[in-house]
Amino acid sequence: MVAALQSWPQKGKIKTYNEVKKLTCENIGKLFASLEKGPTLDTMKSLYEGVMQGIRAMPLKFPGTAFHHAFQVGSKRHVVEETIRMANIVVFVFRLVSKEVEFQGYKIPKNRKVILWLRYLHMNPETFEDPLCFDPERWNEPMKPVVFMAFGGGVRICAGNMLARMQLVFFLRHLSAGYKWELLNPAAEMPYLPNPRPVDGVEVSISAI
Repeated sequence: MVAALQSWPQKGKIKTYNEVKKLTCENIGKLFASLEKGPTLDTMKSLYEGVMQGIRAMPLKFPGTAFHHAFQVGSKRHVVEETIRMANIVVFVFRLVSKEVEFQGYKIPKNRKVILWLRYLHMNPETFEDPLCFDPERWNEPMKPVVFMAFGGGVRICAGNMLARMQLVFFLRHLSAGYKWELLNPAAEMPYLPNPRPVDGVEVSISAI
């Protein structure tokens, strides 16, 4: 991660979205499969992106379709959680109703499949005041149960949730301490389907401090 960050100022301008995805893929390949950067990892990355585009494709014809020590510092943890809340990649999760329930006047029968729309959950103004505002201090107070489910929950929680948090902790720590950067297109649009991705790839100018 440090090596990647050190290489970015040499380019002057980068598309952060693409560079961070590349970095994440390289870290996961190294940690889980002992793969170094090269053709094999590049091929796996390309195949993975193709699979994910297929999984999340929506055939609808209407528009729009050191970890322990790092987390002991509360303010850093709050920044990480707020970043994940606002940029949650998983759009929704599927669940099976285990017993009949009633929700807001609707009866949901047992064994009915339901979709939990996570972005709505994390942007609910009844839970998060001014939800479009980046406010790490909102995490100073304990969150109510099941209002934040970026990685699912219970026995089906995402196995990579701690890895994702760990990488984000280290990335933000090194980025904020050693680099100066500026968004080149602060008003860039953000489409959300099939997942959130700024149209300019989060293009920034970056230099070492």
